[in-house]
Amino acid sequence: MHGFIENLSREIKILLIIIFIYILFSAAFYMNMGLSDDEGNYFFISKKFYEGHAPYKDYSAGDIKPPGNYYFIASLLGIMGRNMEMIRLVFFLVNSVSALLLFGLARKFMDKKKALMCSASFILLNILPVYDGYIMEPDRLLILFSLASIYLFRESIGKNNSMKYSMLIGIFIGMAATFKQTGAMLLIFVIFSAALLKIKKVGSYRMLNMVFILAGFLIPVSLVYAHFSYMGASQDLIRWVLIEPGNYYSGGTIFENPVSYLSVGILYTMVTLLPLWIFSAISFVLLVKKIFVKPNSNDIVLFSMFIASLYPFVLTLSYIQIFAVSLMLITFYFIDETTKFLKQKKSFRRTLYILFVSVIFVSSAALNVYSIHRTQEFTIGFYSEEISVSKYIKNVTSQNDKIYVLNYAPSIYFYSERDPPIGLSQTTLVMQHLRPGDLEETVTSLQENDIEYVVITSDAYNFSKTHLNYLVDFIEREYSPETRIGRFVIYKKNS
Repeated sequence: MHGFIENLSREIKILLIIIFIYILFSAAFYMNMGLSDDEGNYFFISKKFYEGHAPYKDYSAGDIKPPGNYYFIASLLGIMGRNMEMIRLVFFLVNSVSALLLFGLARKFMDKKKALMCSASFILLNILPVYDGYIMEPDRLLILFSLASIYLFRESIGKNNSMKYSMLIGIFIGMAATFKQTGAMLLIFVIFSAALLKIKKVGSYRMLNMVFILAGFLIPVSLVYAHFSYMGASQDLIRWVLIEPGNYYSGGTIFENPVSYLSVGILYTMVTLLPLWIFSAISFVLLVKKIFVKPNSNDIVLFSMFIASLYPFVLTLSYIQIFAVSLMLITFYFIDETTKFLKQKKSFRRTLYILFVSVIFVSSAALNVYSIHRTQEFTIGFYSEEISVSKYIKNVTSQNDKIYVLNYAPSIYFYSERDPPIGLSQTTLVMQHLRPGDLEETVTSLQENDIEYVVITSDAYNFSKTHLNYLVDFIEREYSPETRIGRFVIYKKNS
């Protein structure tokens, strides 16, 4: 073991120390925050998945992402039980492995020092609430498998034995796509890169490899589809993963409704990462210039990576996670190129590197410290209320009794260990996915399953009264408020 550590490069040792600091800080800030709404969805449905129920069919909380995270969290629940802290730690470790992979990928484009800065910036970025690095969502695994596929693709350029990489590249892309649809953009990245390499006559990449990459991509995707077919849930999988995303963003992209993207939340996100936007924008302009003049294979790969990750981010100003990886790679690549060109003295270069990282993090330090404080304040407060509601529900119901939570707070199902009626189109209604008949179906289900308790989030009541009036009118007619806990009102069925 001592010999192994001795053989590690200085930069790897520094990166491992930074990763250790990242895990300590993340544990201190986020370990006791409970589950966000989306995490509550993943944990509740993953728990039911582990018990043999089909996501999207038996239980669906309006989630439009592929089922990769359900598989992953169900496996962790099977191994670790309901230990949320340990499972969150696993996600921190996934981020850490991604940072190591990013270092390996960055080394293909730049020297060790800049590669260290690139991967260190990535792992430290995961501490910031605006980046959602602490949330147990599929983005964590999307980035991991994306980096693995990009690393292998870059490794295969110009090599005669690149065929052996192709199937594995496709498998990693397929794995990324089973966690989030944007993972499929990696196929565009590979095709675009290969075409540009051929057009610009830089390096060599056989187009026949695309067949093997596509075959590899289909392996995990087909296995997931086959499993859902076996559970009788293939049509539900297609609806929620392929059809509903279009409904969710219909009329809501930045090109269709730009005013909606002037919210305080989105502007805050943009300002928090402003230094990164500025540095990467300058770098991208220089990269485009090189592409049209005399590019090398690194220029082409970075340009293609940027283009492939740009589309989903610009369309919705979200999915920043994988896009930020492209920004950092491009930025540090051009810092590397610039310092080589200018041939500054070593001491001046070192000052430049330190200045760059300092500007990124120090310039937005106040915003991010405030953001961490606000995130903890809101989430821990909401979490304590959900725990109190769940304890109340457990005390007044028996193990097999079912409950219904009207608004999007699926964590209550998980904490209370009480289930909603099985087979509802949506266990918690999401307006963008509401279909004709869903409200009537929910009312019928509440009647047939003799649901005694309904939970409504009071701060969403007016919205529900306006848009879900058929269901709310039924609840107010058949149920009466029994108690209020924070933002939650618990209704009991009239005797």
